[in-house]
Amino acid sequence: RPVARVSHTMLFENEDDIVLQVLQHVSLTGGIASLASASRVNMQFRRIAASDFVWRALCLKRWYSFPGAAEWARVATEAASASRSGAASSEAAASVTGVWRAAYQEHENDLVREYPVFYMSGRIAVAQPMGLHFFEPRYRRLIKLAMERDHRFVFSPTSPRKGQLAFVCECRNIEMYSDGRADLNVLPIAQCSVRRARVEQFHQSYPPLHWATVELVPPGPAGLIIEKKLEFVRCQLDAQERAYDEGPEEVATAAAAADEEEEDE
Repeated sequence: RPVARVSHTMLFENEDDIVLQVLQHVSLTGGIASLASASRVNMQFRRIAASDFVWRALCLKRWYSFPGAAEWARVATEAASASRSGAASSEAAASVTGVWRAAYQEHENDLVREYPVFYMSGRIAVAQPMGLHFFEPRYRRLIKLAMERDHRFVFSPTSPRKGQLAFVCECRNIEMYSDGRADLNVLPIAQCSVRRARVEQFHQSYPPLHWATVELVPPGPAGLIIEKKLEFVRCQLDAQERAYDEGPEEVATAAAAADEEEEDE
C-alpha cells in the first residue's frame, strides 16, 4: 500500500508536468485568450494556468526586444524569488502564483495605450527628431493633454484607423505661447499599430481631435541598437534645450572657459 501511494503521487506530479507543458504551448501560441479558455477545463488546469511558470514564459515572449524588457524581467524575477523565500514550506514556495501575472498586467499598460493623434503625411522614422509648430486648435489641445500626461502622442500619416501603422512620439524642447500654440521637437520612439480609433469633437467650430488606442510593435533584433540611439538623441536634445535656456552669451562664456582649461592643460 505505501508503494501504491508513492506511485499515485508520482503519477499526479507527472500529470501536472504534462498539463504545464500543454498550457505553456497553448499560451505561447494562442495568447491570453487561449490560456483563459484552457483554464476552464477543470480545477487542475485552472490552478496551473495561474502559476508563475506559465506567466513567466508569457511575459518573456510578450516583452521580447522592447526597451526596458530586461529591467522588467529582473524586477519580476526578484519579486518572485522574494515570494518563494517567504513561503512557509517548499511546497508553498513551488506553488507561488501571481507575481509574473501582475507584472504582465502592469507592463501591458506600457505596450497598449490610448494617445491623442497628430496626422500629417511625410517621412518619419524612430530616433529621427523633427521640429513642429502646433497652431490648429485641435493640436493646441493635443499638446496641452500630452504635457498633462506623459509628454507623448501618436504621429500618423493619415487619420487613424484599425490596423494602421503609426509612431509613438515624445514631446521635447517645448515652447508654449500664451494662445496655446507651441514649437517643439518631436522624437519618434516606437512604431505602433492602431487597435481602435475615435474622434473627440471638443468644439463645434473646430475639426475634431483624433484619438487612437495603439499597441507598440516589437523592434526585433534591432531593439538594443534603437534604445542606444534614442538615448544619444535625447542627450543631444537636452543639450540644445540647456543651451537655449542659458542663452548665447552664457554658452559662449562656457565654451571660452573650456578652451582656456584645455590650453592650461
